[in-house]
Amino acid sequence: MVNFPSKFVLALVRNDEDVYANKDFWAGVADRNAHTNTTADRRDLIAEFASDGKYVLRLAGSMEDIYVNLKGWVGVTARGHYTNDDERRRAWNVQDSGQGTVTFTLDDGRQLYSNPEGWLGVCRQGEHTNKERCRREFRIQAA
Repeated sequence: MVNFPSKFVLALVRNDEDVYANKDFWAGVADRNAHTNTTADRRDLIAEFASDGKYVLRLAGSMEDIYVNLKGWVGVTARGHYTNDDERRRAWNVQDSGQGTVTFTLDDGRQLYSNPEGWLGVCRQGEHTNKERCRREFRIQAA
């Protein structure tokens, strides 16, 4: 079982870029103070226990969920807004690698990962650009 700090930042293993929400409510990874990853309210997260060992990740300040839209892209918005209307697309199974990293997987087997351009999406391991562990493994760092 993974223990989340009360407030944390997810860092992509590939190069320690932060998971953050841009001004258009899409999620991506970027170095701190690069692109629009310029304030803590865009990257500080909390984990809310959902059910059956799953967690919903939310922005700590606005309480908006990190969720997956119908096309497999990751966005950030309040429940009931846009396509954030199904818990199955915002409740994550969190697997500890045993090496200080975790992976996030939806019940349908799609994993959270970063594409080469730095956008977050979900797909099964080995599909699209989810072919390297460093694109789908994250470190949990206290904020």
